[in-house]
Amino acid sequence: MRMNTKNKYRQKTILHKLTLTLCSTLLLLLCKTNIFAQDALIQGVVKDEMTGETLIGANVTFKGTNIGTTTDIDGNFKLLKPISSDVLIVSYIGYRAKEIVVKHQSKITVHLKPDITQMEEVVVVGYDVQKKESVIGAIEQTSGEDLVMNRGNMSFTNSLVGLVSGITSIQGSGQPGESAAQIFIRGKSSWVDNSPLFLVDGIERDYEDIDPNEVESISVLKDASATAVFGTKGANGVILITTKQGEEGKPKFSFSTNVSFKEPVSNFYMADRASVMRMKNQALFNDGIFDPSAYYSNADIAKWENKVDPYMYPEVDWYDELVRDFGTTTNYNLNLSGGSQRINYFVSLSYANDGDIFKTEPNQYYDPGFNYERYNYRTNFKVKLTKTTNIKVGLAGSLSFKNQAGYGSSSDDDWAKSDFFKLIYYKAPTYVFPIHYADGNIGHDGGGSNPYLLLNYSGAHINKKNTQASDVTLEQKLDFITKGLSFTGKLSYNTAFDYKQNISNKSGRNSGFNVPSYLYTPTDTLRFPNPNYVVGPVNVGNQQLGGYKRNLYYEAAIRYHRNFNKHTVSGMGLFMRSQNISRINWPAFEESWIGRATYDYDQRYFVEVNGAYNGSEKFAPGLRFGFFPSFATGWIISNENFFKESRLYDAVDLFKIRYSYGESGYDKGVNRWTYLQLFEQGKNVYFGNPPSAFYTNQEGRAANPNATWERAVKMNLGIELELFSHLSVIVDLFNEQRSGILMERKTIPPWFGLDNPYENIGETKSRGFEVTLGWNQNITKDFNINAKAIGSFAQNRVVFRDDPQNMPDYLKDAGKPIGSDNILITDGIYQDWDDVYNSPGSVWGQENRIPGDRKYVDYNGDGVIDDLDKAVAAYQDYPMFTYSFQLGFQWKGVAFSSLFTGVNQVQKRVTDALLYEFTNADYEQANPGNMNAWRPDNRNTDVPILRSSNATRSHNQQPSNYQYQSAEYLRLKRVELSYTLSTKSMKKSSGIRGVTVYVGANNLFTITNMDERFDPEAATLSAYPLIRSYNTGLNIKF
Repeated sequence: MRMNTKNKYRQKTILHKLTLTLCSTLLLLLCKTNIFAQDALIQGVVKDEMTGETLIGANVTFKGTNIGTTTDIDGNFKLLKPISSDVLIVSYIGYRAKEIVVKHQSKITVHLKPDITQMEEVVVVGYDVQKKESVIGAIEQTSGEDLVMNRGNMSFTNSLVGLVSGITSIQGSGQPGESAAQIFIRGKSSWVDNSPLFLVDGIERDYEDIDPNEVESISVLKDASATAVFGTKGANGVILITTKQGEEGKPKFSFSTNVSFKEPVSNFYMADRASVMRMKNQALFNDGIFDPSAYYSNADIAKWENKVDPYMYPEVDWYDELVRDFGTTTNYNLNLSGGSQRINYFVSLSYANDGDIFKTEPNQYYDPGFNYERYNYRTNFKVKLTKTTNIKVGLAGSLSFKNQAGYGSSSDDDWAKSDFFKLIYYKAPTYVFPIHYADGNIGHDGGGSNPYLLLNYSGAHINKKNTQASDVTLEQKLDFITKGLSFTGKLSYNTAFDYKQNISNKSGRNSGFNVPSYLYTPTDTLRFPNPNYVVGPVNVGNQQLGGYKRNLYYEAAIRYHRNFNKHTVSGMGLFMRSQNISRINWPAFEESWIGRATYDYDQRYFVEVNGAYNGSEKFAPGLRFGFFPSFATGWIISNENFFKESRLYDAVDLFKIRYSYGESGYDKGVNRWTYLQLFEQGKNVYFGNPPSAFYTNQEGRAANPNATWERAVKMNLGIELELFSHLSVIVDLFNEQRSGILMERKTIPPWFGLDNPYENIGETKSRGFEVTLGWNQNITKDFNINAKAIGSFAQNRVVFRDDPQNMPDYLKDAGKPIGSDNILITDGIYQDWDDVYNSPGSVWGQENRIPGDRKYVDYNGDGVIDDLDKAVAAYQDYPMFTYSFQLGFQWKGVAFSSLFTGVNQVQKRVTDALLYEFTNADYEQANPGNMNAWRPDNRNTDVPILRSSNATRSHNQQPSNYQYQSAEYLRLKRVELSYTLSTKSMKKSSGIRGVTVYVGANNLFTITNMDERFDPEAATLSAYPLIRSYNTGLNIKF
């Protein structure tokens, strides 16, 4: 009985345990199932959408939970997905947060868009810097690297072309050392002076000789909110050049070299001598001159065509004889930068040599070639004296040597001119000659007109220029007074010395050079110009100081910047004063008191107020100071909550609207002492026997004690867009009213007795727009494409310019563009005598008109063609519309870049040497276009009939639209292909961080309808031609 009871109890216990085990197992299985559902693993990687680079430390969390992690060094993350959330939030500083729905995915790739409103990019503005997002003025900035891309260019202003909207650049010469371009910002607004203000590191200094390798950034200030702080100097816009500074880190070296081979961009060609002789005969016949001795005989023409004697009948290609196939330009630069927690430094050394395209022959006394040599240095140091005190020290300088042939006047004004290319066209004269004769003597016609003789044996002009710049800046934080307060003081001293030297190899232009030469005559004889001719010595003049400038500048500023939650306020109060001393002028002083206040609410609403109380001693006491205010406001719509919740948010990264209004002034074109009555040297008076001259003084131009600066009132409306993380759009509309332009009245009668005073009476207006489009996208990790297009339109009109009395309204300046020319309008060619007789008469050789002459429109309908029939030209010699576009790509180490520039709505006057047959009685122009002149058997032409004298040609050569050609063009300004080698092993073994080699070209081709014998931008024969260059070089970083 006991065993049965015991067995029953054991069986019951076992059954109970089995039940518990089964229940526990079931419970465990249920729990396991729940755990598996909660712990699904999500893996992924976070990348930059633009560059494809992985992002380290990005935050990854599930929405509504505390479950999250950060990406590792490779941008990867792992995270267990909870049941309560299917939405993954990925965020990273400087990028837009992104929400992703994950349900069944186990691996994902997340691309984040950069949030440009969070970027810390700063823009240099007047006397300060601002975050890019808070800039609400019309300010555009480009980097120094963009300037460096213009290889082989010795001119800073030429390097700016096509980089920034609103800039118009006109280069008039390619001469070494004289190739600077005229720069206008938003066209012309005055007929006095339209050049902008250039500042280097905040100070007005020489800028043309700056090495682009020294430049960190260039800011172009265009509207009143940006330029008002510059007072009487800011009306034409401001260009701020900021040089490079050192950064904390190990020393970094960069060495670059460039070699350019250059040639003229123009296509020179001339008619041959026999064709010119036939044209001369035709002109004589057309003028009714039948004297056989005036004509070239067929035998004479045959001698030239058959080249029977190369010394008596030379066919000289002066272009080929004077111009090299290629000239060379070389550049070298070495940069060093680095620093520690205490000291940062940047050091730059450079050398450049711009060679000549002429064939010259240096001798023991001088080099007659056109060349320019320059040495540059720059050092920028920043020393951290304490936690709150910094001091910056900058030293920079350049030493340049400019050389050119001694032909022409030795005056300063003529030093920058070279009309040798003009001589090339004039060298088909009545008395032609070879360059050399068989015995080595040089040919000429008695007037010193052999270009080879002028180029090589007229001596040389040598110019040396030494510029030095130094500045010291103290930065002191004043947080102990209030957080965000600081003080800055700056002291700068700048000098520029010019030295000139003349080396003469002649006693006068037409009195013979110090070299044996034969005088050529048309009687088939050769003779020395003087039987007693003696080769004289070369006169080497002493180096003389041509001029110097010294500038002392100092400023003191209090700045404040602070954030209060969503509110950001800043302010600046600045005082500056400068003293300028030159060789011949009294010291000149400038003074300004400047204020700025800005407010930003939640990176959405922006307000800025500027004001400058500016003084200029050019005006009378009591009128020397003026106040120039400006106001600007902006709104970043894309930062609004309603916009972030809209469908546009994923496509639109930035949507910003800004508006500005303000005043600025200009006094650069004003002479000093305008308010004082000056006296000048008068005519000589003679007394005594024999008479002796005595000097007299007389009153100069009448004074105007009320003269002051001209004022510009500007308005600007701008829109900025960033789309799809790749596309940027900037549009600006602007309007300007310019008043108080100093000018001479024309309605004061001549019996006033003195030169009329300058008065503030001129008025103009201008308006326009600017558009900038940019695209930058990484197609793959190793392949990037970028493009940029710029278009700028600026139109101006004269409002008032005091036209002379009784002038017809259609000839007055009012309502016309600034600088307009009044010209006759052509109406074809007289086809027969009936056409001549039935057309209005002409005050220019009425009795000499014949069929084939030019026909003009009788604009005022009075039956006579005269100056009153002139109408305004269609366009001016500066463009109203400029544009450019850049295209480039990078694929691994290969990079390609290109820049096209163009202009529209511009015309230039073609020089007479390219249009007419004989512009001077002593010359017979070799212009091939005149072979298409009107004849009874060649009526379908716009080239008038050939005439033989100035009297008979007078009617045809009046200023008309025939002399003006469209100067519109599209130019491939720059193209380059480069390869960069940079590997970790190379850096580890040699310390070299990268090596870049490149080939490229500047001004490779130009599409234009203008005469191909000269460039549409320069449009002159008198200057050294513009240059096409082919570049190669390398850059080593270590």
